[in-house]
Amino acid sequence: MLIELMRSLSALINPWAKAAEIDRHFVQSLSIVAAGYDSTTKALQFEYFNGLVYEACDVPQTTYDKLRNSKCFDRDFDHFVASEFELHRVARLLPVFAG
Repeated sequence: MLIELMRSLSALINPWAKAAEIDRHFVQSLSIVAAGYDSTTKALQFEYFNGLVYEACDVPQTTYDKLRNSKCFDRDFDHFVASEFELHRVARLLPVFAG
């Protein structure tokens, strides 16, 4: 609920932050708070703790499935996504602070 409130506030401050938002789910990572996939557009979005949201396009469903079922999200993100796809910043939300 707090995350949703922060996203709503961020959208009021920065309307661009709502651009092409994909439903994201929390992940266990040192730098990424949430990731989501749109099977229609084959877009993978991931949100960093600092509020930046990036997107990779033309990502196969199998790549997202491997990432979602990963035991080490950071390692597999680097291996399956960051090294294979061009990443584009699509939004800047209010940062999520752990603690």
